[in-house]
Amino acid sequence: MGIFLAPDASVRRVLDRFDVRGAPLVVGVSGGVDSVCLLHILADLADVYRLRLHVVHVHHGIRGEDADADAAFVREMAAKLGLPFILRHVDIPTAAQQPGVSVEEAARQWRYAILGQEAERVHAPWVAVAHNADDQVETVLMHVIRGAGLAGLRGMRPLTWYGYLRLPLVPPQARPRSERLWLLRPLLWARRPDIETWVEERHLPYRFDLSNLDTTYFRNRLRHQVLPLLEEMNPQVRAALYATGELAAADFDLLHPLSVAAWAETLVEETPRGLRFSLARWRSHPLAHRRAILRDAVMYLRRELRDIGFAHVERAREFLENPAIPAGSEYTLPAGLTLRKEYETFWVGEGDEVEYPAYPLISGRIDIPTTGVYPLGEGWHLRVTHRAREEVGEVWRHNPDPWTAYFDADRLHWPLHLRPREEGERMEPLGMPGKQVLVSEIMINAKIPRWVRDRWPLLVDAAGTVHWIVGVRQAHTSRITPDTRRVLILRVERSP
Repeated sequence: MGIFLAPDASVRRVLDRFDVRGAPLVVGVSGGVDSVCLLHILADLADVYRLRLHVVHVHHGIRGEDADADAAFVREMAAKLGLPFILRHVDIPTAAQQPGVSVEEAARQWRYAILGQEAERVHAPWVAVAHNADDQVETVLMHVIRGAGLAGLRGMRPLTWYGYLRLPLVPPQARPRSERLWLLRPLLWARRPDIETWVEERHLPYRFDLSNLDTTYFRNRLRHQVLPLLEEMNPQVRAALYATGELAAADFDLLHPLSVAAWAETLVEETPRGLRFSLARWRSHPLAHRRAILRDAVMYLRRELRDIGFAHVERAREFLENPAIPAGSEYTLPAGLTLRKEYETFWVGEGDEVEYPAYPLISGRIDIPTTGVYPLGEGWHLRVTHRAREEVGEVWRHNPDPWTAYFDADRLHWPLHLRPREEGERMEPLGMPGKQVLVSEIMINAKIPRWVRDRWPLLVDAAGTVHWIVGVRQAHTSRITPDTRRVLILRVERSP
């Protein structure tokens, strides 16, 4: 059996493989030979598959009277087949006025959006379009020329979830929102010459768009100039490129679940403004997964992007892997995103999500042998003072500042130090005498972000007792009592 199929066999393969039956189906029909072929095959099979077809034609506001004639032609064809017809207009010349946007791309995105809108309106789970095997060959070659991984080398797929279509030129309110909407390409195994033969043998009229000959369009240059040249070198180049897409698709289907699992293992936190990943777990993954996590993070956060270039991913990867680049350093990603390297994590998202100076974090032990001022780093310091009990008064009872703590100086074993938490560490919280609570549990209840808990400072004395989770909770054992004579005051402040 060859790679390519007859048009009707290709359509049946797709309908059977994805169990397309017993529901409405929107068919995008331009009036060209491919869409005429698709519509008539679907109409022939509608009873067998219990399909309720809806014909949709999108008028792009280009080509003047020719476009009007296309719309009239499709309307008449739908009427002869006894099928409902929907005509939608969109002003593509205006949509394509944005910098760097081609008419071809604007038309593609709006066409998908409108077809999806109509599918939602008639409660259809599927939209069918007439891309064929030659379109697939051109798409694979286009991705080879531009550079792509497995996801790009797959080209188009016979079934694509609508949510994966990136339509940044279409306003969000105009994009389809259904979670159960799929794009079908039933002719993807059929060659264009076979489609033309199928239509001509049945004496079916169709429209020809002269813009398909315009080699100012990139795809048309591939079709009319590049591929014929390649065929001189290899007469089977179309089959070879098509096979490349199929092989890449199979490899992608094998490897993608592994990348998804790597993402799940590595993701630490998701907020409305970005994603945080474990740096150690990310570094432990194979190169392919490290690249995939970075690329997918950008694509996840910026659905208006159609792709992120290999160079951006590589520079981001090298940034995170370079031990000479300190924590707190940032690299600018596309679409206004920031990659921030942190001590044990890295952040992909809006640049102002978390400023590390917002928390007085530490990475190791800081000794406090006596009173004085101790720098904590990243714009913070600790001020330690002694006061007689009578000098302090009752301010400690109603302390409004979480970064200031008052202790009975004689209940602490000197010297003191600050350090991050240790595994399984406990403390006796103020007001809970005799009850030892996990430090991690107190942090969770205080909603300390997960990604900073391992760098959050604890005040510990020489006996190893935790007396203060800084800014969060003091210990009961060192509380001020009526018997207190000397008060130790610790204040964590931003450095000027």
